[in-house]
Amino acid sequence: MATENGNTTFDFSNFSENPLNIFYFLVFYSPLFISLFIASSGFVYQNFKGLIYLFFLIVVVAMRSFYLKNSTQSDEYKSWEAQLNPTCNTGRFTKYGHPGLNLFVIAYSFMYVCLPMMINKDINYLVFGVLLLCLGADIGVRYLRFKCLKDIKQILSNISTGALFGTLVVLTMYSLSLSQYLFFNELSSNNEICKAQSKQKFKCTVSNNGQVVGTVMK
Repeated sequence: MATENGNTTFDFSNFSENPLNIFYFLVFYSPLFISLFIASSGFVYQNFKGLIYLFFLIVVVAMRSFYLKNSTQSDEYKSWEAQLNPTCNTGRFTKYGHPGLNLFVIAYSFMYVCLPMMINKDINYLVFGVLLLCLGADIGVRYLRFKCLKDIKQILSNISTGALFGTLVVLTMYSLSLSQYLFFNELSSNNEICKAQSKQKFKCTVSNNGQVVGTVMK
């Protein structure tokens, strides 16, 4: 087990020694779990919405990495990141700006999923609450517990940029009349799950002592 400021990697895979490691593991890999959950929901409903979400997520993460790679304003964070405890590299999905990636992805996913609900005034509070809980858990574990985030500025910048990208993608799809490819229909708390079956009519014969005395339509 690693110390708070040491160089030993914390072993999250040892669930038997510390059951809390399961929670830590889920937090560090939250971008993967959240993106896979949202993407797989498209397959459940047999459409391409999940793949569209995944495509835009990859695009915005690539844009973020490109900016952080070439921006001189992030040099301070680059030198700080190089001295991080190896534990903070758990679940590393990008070479540049890894510490704030979790917050960026969660905030982006929150706006991508929840903004259409807000626009349609039909919010699924379970989904809304779970994504907010993921955001709070990431700050609590990776900032307060393991010091994998430098400061509040880094936290707020990643949340705001992730939310901004999510908002821009959603509004762009609305402006192009592509809102049907968003998730509010499937994830809405008031979504219609069951549809009425087509009505069928039956012709019944009425008999008395073997003699047909009439017919009834039902």
